[in-house]
Amino acid sequence: MTVIEPAASSGRRVLTGNLVTIIGVFLWSTGFPATALLLENWDPVLLATIRMSVAGITLSLLVIVSGRGKELRQVRWRDAFLFGGCLLSLSTTCLILAQNYADPTSVAIISTGIPVISLFIGYLAGSEDLSSRKIFAIAFAIAGGITSAMAGITGLGDFRGGEIIILGSLVLFTIFTRNTVSRFQNVSDLTKGAATTAAAGLIMSIIITSVWASGLVTFRYDFNPRDLGLLLWIGGISAGISMVLWFMGGRLLGVTIAAMHQNAVPFHVMMVMFLLGGGFVFDRLIDAAMVVFGVVLAQWSVKKTPRHP
Repeated sequence: MTVIEPAASSGRRVLTGNLVTIIGVFLWSTGFPATALLLENWDPVLLATIRMSVAGITLSLLVIVSGRGKELRQVRWRDAFLFGGCLLSLSTTCLILAQNYADPTSVAIISTGIPVISLFIGYLAGSEDLSSRKIFAIAFAIAGGITSAMAGITGLGDFRGGEIIILGSLVLFTIFTRNTVSRFQNVSDLTKGAATTAAAGLIMSIIITSVWASGLVTFRYDFNPRDLGLLLWIGGISAGISMVLWFMGGRLLGVTIAAMHQNAVPFHVMMVMFLLGGGFVFDRLIDAAMVVFGVVLAQWSVKKTPRHP
């Protein structure tokens, strides 16, 4: 009979947590260049609404197909609408608005601040400690993310109002994540994602439909084949599937440690834009290595050797 040692089980948990978080962050990162293309024809608020609506529909269908439909009855829907319908919807709207007034790389710079925000929220809540090793690791990872994002930026003229809007988005998203991971422990990560994104999509759809019906505001949109494909991607994959993986990583690693993988977002964005025909900055490979080092350092287990008389 094979016995799984606690250390081995913990190691597998950490490995799984890191792998799913890396994949989730990469999928989320692909939304930056895709959104930049969509904003050529779409109003940012309408785009944010469709993003969350598609995510909610996609994950809800996956919950039903996977035989987890009963979990939907166990969801604390009041919390789902509070954190998903309010915090996630506002965070998503700010994220799209930010990119409307800033390029994808500039938004990626600010995104590297998520672990810092998470650490201090956790510290204020009494759930995390401010150890010197963790602070140094986060600083190292953020340095890698910022230098990666700064490559190719020539002056202050490249920064616009979107860089300020994204700060609000990050704070809201961090609060949303920490509360969702802790308050929805009775259901699977897939059901968490389905409930919160569906709540966000529903609330945003009601609001934007009301505004649109009033005739006070008109929204730009274009249902051409390219944009339809991109809409399905940023909603179902970049927002939907990545959300499930993000919740899984936050549950296995802790939100702050999982958030450190966000520091690789500038590198992921650069890779996607390179595949779409953009340039490649080789210095960013070193920056990506800095992010990896910071993530590993933050999770490094320091074992004290007991003294023997």
